[in-house]
Amino acid sequence: MEQTNIQQNPLVCVKNLCKHFNHVDVLNGININIYKGDVVAVIGPSGCGKSTFLRCLNLLETPSAGEITVNGEYLFKNERVYLKRQMKTLAAQKKKNTDEYKQIEKEYLALKKEEYDIKKHIDKNINAYREKIGMVFQQFNLFPHLTILKNLTLAPVQLKKMSEAQAKDKGMSLLKMVGLDDKANAYPSTLSGGQKQRIAIVRALMMEPEVMLFDEPTSALDPEMVGE
Repeated sequence: MEQTNIQQNPLVCVKNLCKHFNHVDVLNGININIYKGDVVAVIGPSGCGKSTFLRCLNLLETPSAGEITVNGEYLFKNERVYLKRQMKTLAAQKKKNTDEYKQIEKEYLALKKEEYDIKKHIDKNINAYREKIGMVFQQFNLFPHLTILKNLTLAPVQLKKMSEAQAKDKGMSLLKMVGLDDKANAYPSTLSGGQKQRIAIVRALMMEPEVMLFDEPTSALDPEMVGE
């Protein structure tokens, strides 16, 4: 990974990110700063948590603990869980009346209010946040009942208030870039896996996101297409 300018503020900042499913620690203390222009690859065996990490970055999965900011704005924050663990440990040791316990409890209550306010704001504005974070899914998730061009133009028209004509022009331009402009009026069921994957990438680019998340984006592409 090459960082463009270590002096600038990170575009995405992840601190001590954890995700637990029941008693299984899928993510345990992930820390990373990603700057504008960075390309970051997450490499690991199947089932190690790569997709879960990506899904946490736009809250398709809710993290168990940690902190995520995008452009300096909180997308997720839950640090009080660590203080609660300390309090439980002290309580188990029958130290609930100690100064240490009371100080941690005070910090916990203050953090609880802060994080409640952050969550309330995020819940209200989550769709606006997600407009800035593009996602190319492993299974592509194209709408089967819509043509390829309609798949591309739906979100820009509905969410970014782009005109139909502008959206179609942009969609056709991007389709031409990936060699699929002749498929504009086709349906996803008629395309190969590699073609669907290119369409999924184009659909994410249509929203001009600040951050792009790719979940195995080139797995179905031919080697010559990946090189391009």
